Amino acid sequence: MVINSQDYAPYFRDGLLFLPEKTLTLLLEAGLDAEVAHVAQRGLALDDDRALIGEISATLERVMGQIAEGSQAYQQLNTHEAYFLLTGRPAN
Repeated sequence: MVINSQDYAPYFRDGLLFLPEKTLTLLLEAGLDAEVAHVAQRGLALDDDRALIGEISATLERVMGQIAEGSQAYQQLNTHEAYFLLTGRPAN
């Protein structure tokens, strides 16, 4: 199995923040509203979608407490870059 660095990690494209399908699935399973996930699938504007990004970030915090630290999802989502993309703040 080839592991793609975008399997779970958020990324920017054309000025929008995108969340890969695998990450959206984890977030939906953790209680993220389906409409928020749908918007995130199409891309989020950092200024216009700040509230949605905050909701996603809060749900991601719950997910991170539930998944194994050694898993691919945890490793890709627990990076300084992913934290910055989802919060707009540098990681400590």
